[in-house]
Amino acid sequence: MKSIQRRPFKYKTHKTNSLGKGGDKISEQEKALQKREEHLKKLYLVAYEYYVNRKTQQEIANQLGTNRVVVSRYLKQARELGLIEIRLKDPFSNYENLKEQFFKYFNLKDIFIVPFPFYEKRNYQIGTSLVGKIVDNLLEDDKIVGLGW
Repeated sequence: MKSIQRRPFKYKTHKTNSLGKGGDKISEQEKALQKREEHLKKLYLVAYEYYVNRKTQQEIANQLGTNRVVVSRYLKQARELGLIEIRLKDPFSNYENLKEQFFKYFNLKDIFIVPFPFYEKRNYQIGTSLVGKIVDNLLEDDKIVGLGW
């Protein structure tokens, strides 16, 4: 198997690029800053292609002329640097809001909302079991209990 030697990444520069405004030489600090900015742009590009354009890591690697391992590292770096923010939307978050509305509208002392669909047999069994326990705890002589189904 033929060994591939990678050359360090070099930026294409022109002789005039080493001079700043007024002919001053660009400092090492400015060069490092430019290099970091270019690296951040690359991290952003990789993350954008992966998460927004839904490209595979292999497709991105082919586009950049590198391999999947490098793309994976770029994605990890982008997450660590905060360029990628993943948010999940809780499908049951509306139940708390619904609970508050019921409390206010009906002037309730307590309310239990079972946050899952009852059309599935297993969920139905769990829900009815939960309702049974709740009613058993609430039920006393001369008490009125209302159930909504």
